[in-house]
Amino acid sequence: MKEFDLSAEVRDNLKKYSAEIQEGVVKEIDITSEELKKDLRRESPRRKGTKLRSGKSGKRYAPGSYAKSWNTRVSEKSFATYEKQVYNRSHYQLTHLLEKGHEARNGTRVAPIEHIAPLERKAVDKYEKRIIKLIKSTE
Repeated sequence: MKEFDLSAEVRDNLKKYSAEIQEGVVKEIDITSEELKKDLRRESPRRKGTKLRSGKSGKRYAPGSYAKSWNTRVSEKSFATYEKQVYNRSHYQLTHLLEKGHEARNGTRVAPIEHIAPLERKAVDKYEKRIIKLIKSTE
């Protein structure tokens, strides 16, 4: 008669369970970051008009180029961690100025246009709900 090893059986089941959870979490991170990118592209402020404007570097920017330049990238990937960033590829300097407001050249204050923080909060809430659902479904 074959001897039953309970500890080995438990260890194998935990490995399978953790692998399923880990794969699900990576998938949910990818889905959530892509949704956040699309939401930021849709909700970002757009400059009115059709003419090109020059930046300090002499580059010319079309209206809507800030909104179009949101992108994602994997910032850290290892066995234990997986992080993905949503960032503005071309106009990263503007994100803080638009979100928090700033002083204009003539000394007046430019009002903040909060467009990142509310979408980030919604994305985090969705992500948390999805992870809870994932854990409950793999039990």
